[in-house]
Amino acid sequence: MQKIKREALKEGMRFSAPVFFDDGVNMFLAEKKPLTKFHLNILDRWNVLFVITYGKELTGPLSDASDEASAEDLEELEELEEVEEAAAPSFSILTSVRKHLTASRLWQYYTTVMKNIENIYESYRDEDAIDKELLDQSAALVYQLVKEDKNFALNCVFCKLETAAYYPASTINTAVLGAVLAMDLSFPERTVIHLITAGLVRDLEVFKIPAASFSSGAEGMKAADLELLKVHPLRIAKFVSDVLGYPREVAVIIMQYHEHWDGTGYPEGRKGENIDPSARILNVCEAFYTMISEKPHGKEMICYDAVKALLDAKEKLFGPNALKAFIH
Repeated sequence: MQKIKREALKEGMRFSAPVFFDDGVNMFLAEKKPLTKFHLNILDRWNVLFVITYGKELTGPLSDASDEASAEDLEELEELEEVEEAAAPSFSILTSVRKHLTASRLWQYYTTVMKNIENIYESYRDEDAIDKELLDQSAALVYQLVKEDKNFALNCVFCKLETAAYYPASTINTAVLGAVLAMDLSFPERTVIHLITAGLVRDLEVFKIPAASFSSGAEGMKAADLELLKVHPLRIAKFVSDVLGYPREVAVIIMQYHEHWDGTGYPEGRKGENIDPSARILNVCEAFYTMISEKPHGKEMICYDAVKALLDAKEKLFGPNALKAFIH
C-alpha cells in the first residue's frame, strides 16, 4: 500500500489498482482510469491531503478505447458530483474521527467544560459572580480527560469540532495541551490541576482589549491598549487569588505565562529559569494554539508552519526544555 500526497497527483495519472480516499475505504478512482481536473478539484475542495492505493502508477500510453470518456467514466464522475453536493466530508478520515469522538463518554467531559467556561467568561464580562464550583469541575474534567486518554484529548483539540467563541475555546484547548505536556513531564497531580485552572481563566480580561489591536502586534498597539495587555495577567491573578480564593501557585502561573525566556515578556520582565515551569508550558501551548486557530485578529497556520515558528523563537521566547518537551 502506498500513500500519495495530493501535491504529487497530476492530471492523466493512472494506477494499476483502485485509488481510495484518505479513509482507505471509499474508492476515489477506478484502476487504469486517468485522473482528471475534476478529480483533483474534488480533493482540493474537500481538503483531502492524500489518497491510498495498492497499485503502481502506469506509465504506458492509453489505449484507443480510453481516449474518449466511456459511459462508465461519465457515470463515475456523476456519482462523485452527487456525493460532493450531498455530503463531501463523508470521504474524509475526519468523519471517522468525528464519530469516534462524539460517541465517547470523554467527549461529554470536553463539551461540558466548553459550556462551563463560556458561562464563566460571560459572567466575568457582565460583572456577575463567577461560580467557582463550575470552574473546579471544569479543571477536574480536563484533568480526567487527559489522564484517561491523552490521544483522545488531543483529537478534541485538533479536530476543532466545537463552535464555541474563540477565547473560551482557546483557553480550554490550551489547558488541554498544557495538561498533556505536564503529565508527560511527570508533574504531580496538584501542579497539573493548578496549571489547568490557570489556563482556563487566563484570558478573562481579554474582551477589554480591542480585537483590532492584536492584529498590529504589540509594536503597533495604542499606548492605552498596550497597557491593558500588560496588566491583564496581574488583574486576573489578583481576581483568582482574592475573589475566588485559589492558592498562590495558580496566580503565579497566570502572572508569568506571558514572560519570555530572554526577559522581553510582561508584566515583570522575568527571564529564564526565574519563570515558573508551569507558566513556561502554558506559554508554549498558548502560542501554538493561537497560531493554528482562526481568530478575530488573524488567520490560522498549518501545524507544520506553527512548529517552525516556535523553533525560530526558541531562544527568545520559550527556552529549550519546554519547547523540546512540547514538540515531543
